[in-house]
Amino acid sequence: MTLLSQILKKLNKLIFSLLIPIFTLTLVSAQNNLKLEFAQQKQNADSSIIIVSITNESNETLKILTWNTPLETTISADLFQVQNGKYTAQYVGRIVKRGAPTSSDYTLLNAGETRTLSVELAKYYQMEVKGKYTITYKGSFSSLSKNANQKENSVLNKTNNPSINIFFSPSQKKTRTVTANKINPSFTGCSTSQRNILNTAHSAAIVIAKDSVYTMKLAEGNTHSARYRTWFGAADSTRQSTVTKHFNNIYAALNTKKVAFDCRCNDSSYAYVYPSDPYKVYLCSAFWSAPVTGTDSQAGTLVHEVAHFRVIAGTDDHAYGHYNAKNLAISNPTNAVDNSDNHEYFAENSPSLSRDNKFNNAMVININHLPSSESISVSGEKDVYEFIANQTGLYTFFTTGSLNTYGTLYSANYSILGENDNSGASSNFRLTTNLLNGQTYYLEVRHYSTGTGGYTLNSNIQSDFDGDGIPDTTDTDDDNDGVPDSSDPFPLNPTESVDTDGDGIGNNADLDDDNDGMSDADELRYGLNPLNAVDADTDADGDGFNNLLEISLGTNPRSLNSHPQIVLIFMGDGLAIPVPFVP
Repeated sequence: MTLLSQILKKLNKLIFSLLIPIFTLTLVSAQNNLKLEFAQQKQNADSSIIIVSITNESNETLKILTWNTPLETTISADLFQVQNGKYTAQYVGRIVKRGAPTSSDYTLLNAGETRTLSVELAKYYQMEVKGKYTITYKGSFSSLSKNANQKENSVLNKTNNPSINIFFSPSQKKTRTVTANKINPSFTGCSTSQRNILNTAHSAAIVIAKDSVYTMKLAEGNTHSARYRTWFGAADSTRQSTVTKHFNNIYAALNTKKVAFDCRCNDSSYAYVYPSDPYKVYLCSAFWSAPVTGTDSQAGTLVHEVAHFRVIAGTDDHAYGHYNAKNLAISNPTNAVDNSDNHEYFAENSPSLSRDNKFNNAMVININHLPSSESISVSGEKDVYEFIANQTGLYTFFTTGSLNTYGTLYSANYSILGENDNSGASSNFRLTTNLLNGQTYYLEVRHYSTGTGGYTLNSNIQSDFDGDGIPDTTDTDDDNDGVPDSSDPFPLNPTESVDTDGDGIGNNADLDDDNDGMSDADELRYGLNPLNAVDADTDADGDGFNNLLEISLGTNPRSLNSHPQIVLIFMGDGLAIPVPFVP
């Protein structure tokens, strides 16, 4: 064995005994912090262009959603406060209706990596006053969580809210005129078939906007209606008045204004508008495949976009999608009234919810707090209970006691889901139905005929995670992902069924599937196997440095011309051991 071979052999042992613990420490999860820094473009002192630097200060790679951040090629949200003394420049950029994000909508930012980009503020803000502007960032960032469902994002912490002072002199040509008398023709860049589609969608939008106006008129003094509460939250006369005004304006705009359609957008979203530029709507790819009416329809998209115009309702995008819009109505009704998707879904009314609530006097209950002792005190009285299912599963409702009860279960739009007379003990009712998490239901209890007396209302639930009507206790595939629970390390996560390294994080969310200290992205980049930890200890290019060490020190494990620098450490026996040099 040559002296060089002996040195390399000792080097490998030394790497794993001394250096690997140091490298492992760099993989410990931090607080997912991002640092933002601003600088003004140097070459033009009067330029509105600022340089935005985004640094991943955590110790892990982040998948950052590019939507509504400076990472987008075209800014699509009001991200900056642009202040000149008491004058605040108004945002005039586009606001986009989107579907669910896909992998292409995320930007990979490695630990310690800085991404630098430029933003021309005058393209997006009415900077019409000459002078010093203070620019402050007010947006947020979100990232896919390693431990979360792949459709779930978590908000990232920012270590700072940067600001910068710039001097800007607007040119004679204003950045964007926003007067109604400069509306483009009805169609721009639209084919004949697209014009036909838009004519149909426009007519349908007028119909559902008119229906919304009528619904809000019926709701005056009765904001308990299921349709209103589902999309705009608890009863409140001020918020109701705002929603009524919004739909009056939306209907008037669609029915009496010259809406201009532009078909030249090719990205994956539905549509977008510039809020200060009525009534021009840009239609994108998702719009053309949407149904004319129904959920996330073409007609609903037009209602959504028209609501964004400041002269109509000036709504924002606080939440996207049915599920998030419903939750917003519950958690923050004020934002729901300001959210375009809530207006769209109210107008689309799919699935249908009634205009009026026949159960205005329903008692709101938490079914987790049952049993509860109640009574029918007047002949013919009906006790109605309103509740929200807190998980998907098979719910059983029944009474106990001497009263001859009859039970009826209704959906939020008053469709009967089940009714029963005396399937329970003695003359008590008992009914079992599969209910969905987050949905509102009504349970009516009455005497079978005309009697009075006391009863106790009870409930229980058999969990049914995938809502297939089979309780989890007997379902062999609880998340319905095609992998039996007996072989699925994540039986309640339909997006995960494999955990190669057994660390409790499924391979779809895990950034290091084999837990060998090298990220999956790095292993794929250098042709290594992200599902085999053995290759961390191998030496792909034969330069004496194993793959893990090379990747950890930023060199190419596949190139003899790229390897760590070394320093000599002299041992007691006079042998000099080369050790990688870490600057």
